[in-house]
Amino acid sequence: MNYSVKSKNMKKDYGKGHTHIEALRGVSFNIKSGEFISFVGPSGSGKSTLLNLIGGMDSPTSGSLFIEGKDITTASKKELVLHRRHTVGMIFQSFNLIPDLTALGNVTLAMAFGGVPRKKRNSHAQNLLEKVGLKERIFHTPGELSGGEAQRVAIARAMSNNPRILLADEPTGNLDSKTSEKIIDILKNLNKQKKITVIMVTHDMPIAEKVSHRIIHLLDGKIEKEQELRNL
Repeated sequence: MNYSVKSKNMKKDYGKGHTHIEALRGVSFNIKSGEFISFVGPSGSGKSTLLNLIGGMDSPTSGSLFIEGKDITTASKKELVLHRRHTVGMIFQSFNLIPDLTALGNVTLAMAFGGVPRKKRNSHAQNLLEKVGLKERIFHTPGELSGGEAQRVAIARAMSNNPRILLADEPTGNLDSKTSEKIIDILKNLNKQKKITVIMVTHDMPIAEKVSHRIIHLLDGKIEKEQELRNL
């Protein structure tokens, strides 16, 4: 069995003394390559912390976390940079686009950091933006785009360096229901057609139930239960 992510007794603490917070309290789970997994739970349950750990943007306090067979808890800073650039792609609730750059510029900048040759950047970025339905909007800045369009730029950017794992932190949190469905359909197609492992954090149970192979419920930093919905 090939696993994208394996976690064992992973903990994450913040602060000390009176400000000490146990964000994760010993979580263990396995995610198969090509799965669509949703982590759900109330605010403060540890969902975003978990995503940040998988994305290599933070490190666990204790326990193990293997990404594609590599223990990233012992990775060097350089190895974590490469992990963030090539292994995972991140989609944020607030889009995190650079306001002065066009849609095309936001995607090509990510590829520049990823080491893609200059000659290939524009054509690859245009292709990605066309695939998410933005063929006519590639020269527009984020301020000229709707929320749904901005999130589609964010998806194209996350896919720009061909990640094997896509992390989505509340990708529909700032969108209306109709636009949310379009974004979720894009993520579903990426998972199904490209066999990309998708790990999504969401408050929206109907959306999670629509697309996920499994739902992992978090509460107070612990896994409360797992819900299997469909086979991989």
